Amino acid sequence: MNFRPVSDFIQEVLVEEKGVPGCDVQICRSHEVLYQETFGARNYTKTEPARRDDIYFLYSCTKPITCAAGAGYGYGLGVRTLVDCSEGQRSSLGEFGWDGAAGSYVMIDPKHQLSIVFAMHVKNWPTLIGCGHAPIRDMSYDILGL
Repeated sequence: MNFRPVSDFIQEVLVEEKGVPGCDVQICRSHEVLYQETFGARNYTKTEPARRDDIYFLYSCTKPITCAAGAGYGYGLGVRTLVDCSEGQRSSLGEFGWDGAAGSYVMIDPKHQLSIVFAMHVKNWPTLIGCGHAPIRDMSYDILGL
């Protein structure tokens, strides 16, 4: 499978255009890692490249933003859950996950046995909420033919 569109989007839009210093993404299906990549730098001064063993902050203060920004999602028991697919969402009903204030994103679609984990070093995070998660999710569904 060719995840080049995901790589290009993260590098060109998030890192180069939006100024995300560094990020890490992993896409899995049926217990198999299909795609795993690290981008950018491990610090804001961009003196060292990002590495697979970097530690990312996964803040949790965006619950109101997550639900307000995602049509069809509800929030409860610590995660957002897709409860209404009438807006044309790519995920299946019951998809759940979490968005963190530091740009983190976890999506689990039980029906398609698909999971996406995305973490990034973020500066000015409020301007980045929602600009990268949905495109990465939708490109993944396209690549997998779901």
